[in-house]
Amino acid sequence: MITPHKKNVLTHANTYKLTKWLDENKEALTNTTQAKIAVKATSELLFTVTTANIWGACNVLGIKLGQREMRAKSYALHNDVPRLIAKHLVYLYAKLGEPVPQSLSDVANR
Repeated sequence: MITPHKKNVLTHANTYKLTKWLDENKEALTNTTQAKIAVKATSELLFTVTTANIWGACNVLGIKLGQREMRAKSYALHNDVPRLIAKHLVYLYAKLGEPVPQSLSDVANR
């Protein structure tokens, strides 16, 4: 499995292969996340491709392709204000050594 935060510097030849592959397949990849595009590129091109490689190659081509899964998840997490507050309250209960009410835990862990 590809680790999203591991740095993967491609050779010039592999960068060319990736950008060419993305350009040829951009219509088929429009509704796919960058992580899934990276997995598909890795299997078809036979060298490791990360989401950062996809992002960089898309910038070179001047195209917008795929969604960044991590941003979408991060955005959703930070916009769930009750859950965020509940997580902080659970932390405070733990710091004080007090038992956490089940209803608060339920909100924090949803």
